[in-house]
Amino acid sequence: MRNSLKSLMTVTALLVGASACDSSRSIAPAAPAASVSATDGPRWTVVDLGPPPAYLQFGFFPISVSNIGEVIGQGRINGFTTGIALTPTGRYTPMRPLPGDAGTFAGAINVLGTTVGISVVDRAYTNRVIVTWDRQGNPTPIPGLPRSDAEDAFLINDFGVVAGNTKKFNDVGSGFVWHRSWPAVRELKVPMPGAVPLVADINNRGQIVGRTEDQTNTSVPVIWDLAGNFTLLPNPDGALFSLTNSINDHGTIVGTATRADYSTVAWIWTKSGGYKMYLPPTGYENIGLYSIDNAGRAYGVAFNADGTQMLLMIVHGRITTIPSINGGTASGIVSNTGIMAGSVSVNGVNHPTIWIPRR
Repeated sequence: MRNSLKSLMTVTALLVGASACDSSRSIAPAAPAASVSATDGPRWTVVDLGPPPAYLQFGFFPISVSNIGEVIGQGRINGFTTGIALTPTGRYTPMRPLPGDAGTFAGAINVLGTTVGISVVDRAYTNRVIVTWDRQGNPTPIPGLPRSDAEDAFLINDFGVVAGNTKKFNDVGSGFVWHRSWPAVRELKVPMPGAVPLVADINNRGQIVGRTEDQTNTSVPVIWDLAGNFTLLPNPDGALFSLTNSINDHGTIVGTATRADYSTVAWIWTKSGGYKMYLPPTGYENIGLYSIDNAGRAYGVAFNADGTQMLLMIVHGRITTIPSINGGTASGIVSNTGIMAGSVSVNGVNHPTIWIPRR
């Protein structure tokens, strides 16, 4: 359900490969690999989904995971980036482009098997249109939206509500929300003229979170409803600006704040309690939170300027590392049910995995 294209690329770069894989270990495809637990956290069953098919050049890269464990990712087919759906049984389904297009970028899939993303003409992604796909990978454009260099929609909830950004309403770009039962898409309102909304996540209550930016690069955290109305959140105390990254079905929000020295701290926000801030753990300069599940577990990464990273979660207010298993690692891509996407290296080949929480 998560993240705009820019946010996804940033988070994927930070989180995928947070710990090294050991290619000397082997796991049978599509079978439970092992159980693993975080200190003071949950246990997971880790399932290897097998090697990517040969037609996927350079492998498969997870982007999001649904509440029932279907993974959306990307690969290259005939030189063009293509969105791919991967089931918990290891079945890969390419998201086909519209007639005349060459590639696709899929961002999220819901429990009904509906995927949302973009269909593109060229590798530069300058000519694109927002589409949804069915389980067979057949595309349908969202009606009434243009083809432009700024179209994106990578959020969909389990009721089929889609959110993204479009140039339908102006040349700068606006946020929108849409459901197939509506006669037209609805514009997400902004707090000041000229501000551009950047949506990050949607929950099953129809709450959309993100931020707006104006010409001065002032960033304001925002919550939108299905009518497109907004509620502003204050920036955390001491923050130059803040990124609002994820919301669960209870309305708890997580994000990252940048301080005056350009280091980052993480935060969790609730309507009743406001912000709770988290400093980087010992040995790290920065920390960010990018996902939160319905159990209130927040997921993110601590990192330094030299590239060292630690994948982590916050449970009951405590920071704990997410462990690796058999040379594999979670990616920090998490559904509201707590299912994570990840990877394991088997004989030098990168296999996607899902991490299923155990009760």
